[in-house]
Amino acid sequence: MATIAPSPAEAQRSLGLPPVVDGMPIRTLREFTADDLRRYNGLDGSPSFIGFQGKVYDVSKSFLWKEGRHEATHQAGTDLTQALVGAPHGVELLEKYPVVGVLVEKTGRGPISGKRAGA
Repeated sequence: MATIAPSPAEAQRSLGLPPVVDGMPIRTLREFTADDLRRYNGLDGSPSFIGFQGKVYDVSKSFLWKEGRHEATHQAGTDLTQALVGAPHGVELLEKYPVVGVLVEKTGRGPISGKRAGA
């Protein structure tokens, strides 16, 4: 009978290690509440950060997010988990942007894990 190897995430958990997001232990990433994220809306010189499935991405360098807006539909500084469900492109496009943090209910409470902030 073949043994199934645990996923990398399961292996991390079984060793008591913090989860890893994009190669970085999650504890080293900044925690953002929905209120924190709103400050990074790309306006008045602020960076453009977006939330998606519990992660916070920095899309500031993308011409597609000029002044914090994308396709006149999405605004930086928000959790776009639900909004991107019907996006014409795959979520793999986000993988090219750096993950700068995780979305949390309240600072110090742990990641939302894909749940929409404030939901």
